[in-house]
Amino acid sequence: MRLVVDDAVQDKLDEFYRVAVIRHETLDERTAMAKKQRMIQSLGTLEYCQGFRKARLKRDWIRQGWHEYICEGFIFAYEVAADTETGERFVWVRDVEYGSLYY
Repeated sequence: MRLVVDDAVQDKLDEFYRVAVIRHETLDERTAMAKKQRMIQSLGTLEYCQGFRKARLKRDWIRQGWHEYICEGFIFAYEVAADTETGERFVWVRDVEYGSLYY
C-alpha cells in the first residue's frame, strides 16, 4: 500500500524544528532535519501495518475517524483512503501534533 504524507504535515514538522533550533543552542539544523527525515521514514510502517488505535483526544481527528501513530514524541493522524479513479487504497497521513501539545 502506498503512503502519502500531506504537505501540511511536512510544514508543521519544519516549523516545529525551525523553532527548536532557535530555542535550543545545542540543536543544529542538520540534526533537526535528520530527526525529521527519520520520522518520515518511520511512517513507512503504515504501508504494511495500519492497525494502530483510533484517535482518542483531538476532537477533529476523532470526528474524521482517523487513527494515531506515535513516533519520537509526535502523534501522527492517518487514514486508509482509496483513489477515486483507480480504487487503489493508500495510507494518507493527514496531521501531526507534538505529544505535549496533543489535545
